[in-house]
Amino acid sequence: MDDVRKNIMTTRTTSNLIVAFLSILFFFLVSNITYVKDAIGTVISILTPFILGFAIAYLLNPLLKFFEGLFAKIKLFAKKPGLNRGVSLGVTYLIAILLVGLLIAVIVPQVVDSLVSIVQSIPNSLRSLKEWVTTAINNPDIVSSLTGQIESMMQDVQNVVTTSVSILNQLVPGVIDVTMSITGALINILTGLIASIYFLLSKEKFIAQTKKFLYANFRKERVNRLIDLSNESNQVFGGFISGKLLDAAIIGILCFIFTSITGMPYAMLVSVIIGITNIIPFFGPFIGAIPSTLLILMTDPIKALIFVIFIIVLQQVDGNIIGPKILGETTGISGFWVLFSIILGGGLFGFMGMLLGVPTFAVIYSLVREFVNARLSKKSLPVDTENYTEKNHPIE
Repeated sequence: MDDVRKNIMTTRTTSNLIVAFLSILFFFLVSNITYVKDAIGTVISILTPFILGFAIAYLLNPLLKFFEGLFAKIKLFAKKPGLNRGVSLGVTYLIAILLVGLLIAVIVPQVVDSLVSIVQSIPNSLRSLKEWVTTAINNPDIVSSLTGQIESMMQDVQNVVTTSVSILNQLVPGVIDVTMSITGALINILTGLIASIYFLLSKEKFIAQTKKFLYANFRKERVNRLIDLSNESNQVFGGFISGKLLDAAIIGILCFIFTSITGMPYAMLVSVIIGITNIIPFFGPFIGAIPSTLLILMTDPIKALIFVIFIIVLQQVDGNIIGPKILGETTGISGFWVLFSIILGGGLFGFMGMLLGVPTFAVIYSLVREFVNARLSKKSLPVDTENYTEKNHPIE
């Protein structure tokens, strides 16, 4: 009995010490939050190539698995599995590089031309707007006020154009800094590509080493649960991200087809904006549609109205047909929690937070649901939410 009491006292003392340590650590982190953020930012900056490499490997892994399965099915490298991995990896990167190169060759020149055209057309657009205000509005006071504002805008644009050369001459040190930043980014991208190759070539070994470390230092049950959680998270993240990218590509292509057929101005630029912003759940269509509509409105108000109608129809088709077909029920959370996770993720981490907030919250939601259900089961209480509605309260 004394040994049992000693063990209980020892366990309680250890628990109290852990709680006290965690409390002190939390207070320290909160008190020095600026230094902590700087330290985290420094670590992330140093590890950027490896983070980028992991992201590239994660995105390319499904394609690699497809080619490995294909070659195994046709028994092309049946006696040399290592060669299968190498050839599949080479084909995967070749396709990825060709696809990126094709997108750059097709999209970038048209986007640049559109941007140049927009800058050149701003003065004419403002003059047309001034003439329209003058002829459409009968009130002299309103016309005087609006034309004054438009003339001020025209003067601002002219000042920007006339002072561009002198500003560029003063920015030689800045150009050097920008060049250094671009060089650093290119080095990070190159290092990330190399790291991604290592990740994909030895992914099974890295996973096995991680499992080995976990089993050596933690209880077997907890490690098994962590592995199950990792698999579930991978399914949610992989399905959501790949599905969203495919969905955005389809929407961008459909938008380009429509804008090209109808002769919309800046068709490629508008389609790129619509496609990229469509990656963001819920808010994406609105974020992309507003600047795209304004661009078209500067040239042709009637076509801008047609474009708005098209975007509404396109988003309905995407939300009810294309999106569900591609994404399915990859998140398993309601619309409210989707909205909540987007706002929270965007507020904390910007664009990446808006993109990854939904699958991240889906994993957290699943963990909380599993924990609550397990606690209810231990208390012999029902786990179905319907049993806790007002009409079924209280639980007997």
